Order: sequence, then structure tokens, then C-alpha cells
Amino acid sequence: MLWIRSDARRCARASAVQDPLHLAQLQLKNPGNLTAKQQATLATLKERNLKTARAYQIRLTLQELFQTRSRQEGEAFLKKWYFWATHSRLPPIVAAAKTIKNHWDGVLNGFHSGLTTVG
Repeated sequence: MLWIRSDARRCARASAVQDPLHLAQLQLKNPGNLTAKQQATLATLKERNLKTARAYQIRLTLQELFQTRSRQEGEAFLKKWYFWATHSRLPPIVAAAKTIKNHWDGVLNGFHSGLTTVG
């Protein structure tokens, strides 16, 4: 988390954004829930090729797992995402990828059971 904050501070100094924590909070929101101003802020973040921008993109890509239609398709997607995440050299992302690997079958069983945690 420390590298996210320092990366966000660096970006805030280089842009008009005054609150570096604001950038980190924006990355926790889904793109569909962002205002036009927030989308513009994130666009400038992506252009800077920061660690936080890479982490955000990896997170968004993982969400695409839930768009796959079968367990086989989901497993193929997850294998590619896992490789990308573990080779990202971003310690929190690598840790998250390893956690998913430890629960690999449970994640993929969601395709068979159809159960979700969405209320």
C-alpha cells in the first residue's frame, strides 16, 4: 500500500489533483460508477505509466473473469491473468494472485454452482 500512496503523491504533484489519496480511492471504484471528472483524472493517471495505473488495469482485467461463460474458459482466462499478475513486480498484486491460486478450485467452482456473493 505504501508504493500506491507514494505513486499517487508523485502523480498528484505532476497534475492538478491536490489529494493523492483521492487517486487511490478512485482506483477502487468500478469504471461505470465514475463521474466524468473522475474518469478524466484516471485517464491522466493511465497516461503516466505509474505502478498504480498498472495495478488498476490488472484489477479491472480480473473482473473480466466474471464475463466468461464456462469453467474451462474461466480457467484459461485465470491462468493468463495469474501469469501477468505474478510477473507484474507489484508486491500487493503478486500477493493477491497467490491468494487466488491458493483458492483456485473454489474460484472456478463458482462457474459450476452459479453462486455469487452479490446480494
